[in-house]
Amino acid sequence: FVIADFPINIRNEKNHELLYLGLIAICVSVWTIAEMQLIQLFTGNSRITHSISYMALMLMSMPTVLYADEAMQNKNKIVTKVICGLSIVQYIVCFALNVTGIADFKETLCSSHIFIGISGIYILIAIVRSLCKQDRNSNWSFKLLRLVGITTFVLSACIDLGRYYLFYGSDRAMFVRVGLLIFVLCYGCASLEKTIDMVKMGAKADLIKKLAYQDGL
Repeated sequence: FVIADFPINIRNEKNHELLYLGLIAICVSVWTIAEMQLIQLFTGNSRITHSISYMALMLMSMPTVLYADEAMQNKNKIVTKVICGLSIVQYIVCFALNVTGIADFKETLCSSHIFIGISGIYILIAIVRSLCKQDRNSNWSFKLLRLVGITTFVLSACIDLGRYYLFYGSDRAMFVRVGLLIFVLCYGCASLEKTIDMVKMGAKADLIKKLAYQDGL
């Protein structure tokens, strides 16, 4: 999705929902790989593994809210800027506390969970508002895809967060992996279809513009 975003936006009106969707997938994937101890298998250092896992979690909220804005065509960016700004501040503070030895990433993990929860609530609100704005003639199959994708992802994240705080099991990303797969598939299909339609509209507009100034003979 990240690679596909660049050629699509060369001629098309700038819309980076594929880019942000790819970044969400990367952040969650890095986190799940760290939780599966695969990084520790190669590095032999559990501290590096946990640091990578926590940093991926801290970065997850920004692409989530940015994707919600792009996918739902939100005009008001104030809330997005506030969430992203606070997320950056939280990342810098947590990183500084970890480097100085005042508090490690695990001790500040609660703040990352709060921002992820805020991001999830924000994207759910964005979906509801988008569904209310669209008319009856719009494609309901893609509405259903979006609802299934985000609902599955949010529920799976809530289950794994509950398992983490209840100290149930060592694999804290068991359900999120499945939720992420369903989320990316559903939203990827919807985003690709939307982007292809926009590219077709752009090509049609170029043809109409050319015909407007060219003699039919």
